[in-house]
Amino acid sequence: MAKKATHYAEAERLYVQEQMTFEAISEQIDVAERTLRYWAEEANWQELRKQFIQTRTSTHGALYKLIGELTQKAIEKTRDGQQVDQAQLYFIARMSPLLLKIKTYEDQTAPEGEGDRQKKGNYGDLQDLIFEQFGVNDNGEEE
Repeated sequence: MAKKATHYAEAERLYVQEQMTFEAISEQIDVAERTLRYWAEEANWQELRKQFIQTRTSTHGALYKLIGELTQKAIEKTRDGQQVDQAQLYFIARMSPLLLKIKTYEDQTAPEGEGDRQKKGNYGDLQDLIFEQFGVNDNGEEE
């Protein structure tokens, strides 16, 4: 019971968030693989890992959608001769470069097999559109 009190939280974190195998966790925190498997089954770590991955990988999707919608609205206003809100343009310009960084991070940290499905997203098209329409470079600065 002492090992559980001492190592359980770290073992769960390594499995769920760091995507480590039971073997690697066992070597790192000196707990038997069998014990780790028991803890994982008892608390359904596999489901927790799945939820963690879903939450983490949905960040880029939500940001992409938001930036896309704001960009489209700004383009429509520009075409109609209306002035676009400066705060909106600032947000688009500052967040667009982050989209690619978030996606790259998520692809690099996705567990084997998960990343393959999600690496297909290419957000360069949205970023190019933003840069072309609003005259900002890839650092979010006006040109």
